[in-house]
Amino acid sequence: MSAASLLRAYRLSVLGLFVAIAILHALGFLYSLYYYWWWYDIPMHILGGFAVALLSADFFFLQRRDNGEHTAKRILITILISVLAAGIIWEIFEFGIDKMFKLLGNDAIDTAADFGNDLIGALLGAWAFLIFRRKMSKKKEAVEARILL
Repeated sequence: MSAASLLRAYRLSVLGLFVAIAILHALGFLYSLYYYWWWYDIPMHILGGFAVALLSADFFFLQRRDNGEHTAKRILITILISVLAAGIIWEIFEFGIDKMFKLLGNDAIDTAADFGNDLIGALLGAWAFLIFRRKMSKKKEAVEARILL
């Protein structure tokens, strides 16, 4: 698989992940899964953190022609900040919905747990991105080696 097709597969996977999350979230509301299964929002926040991590990694590093100059620490910090920002926006949205419709009844403990689950997803996403980046660099090295021959 070439570097370009590997990148295309990465982006399609991220898109598919966002679609899957949207479907699971819609099913959660339609069938009251968030109400009947207290734990339903845990995997949703982990998946959301994972998806935002992969999207932010694409935006901040792949779109900017990452040539390997970014350290794993910089990538991790960028991803964590991006996921935390998205989590804050989501929690404000949930708070607004709760105040308008009295649906969720969330409290500070639930919000803190949601942030923790978002960050678990962020760490998993950062790890997956670093693995992907290593594969991309190996593909690029192989192409460069063929050009030099």
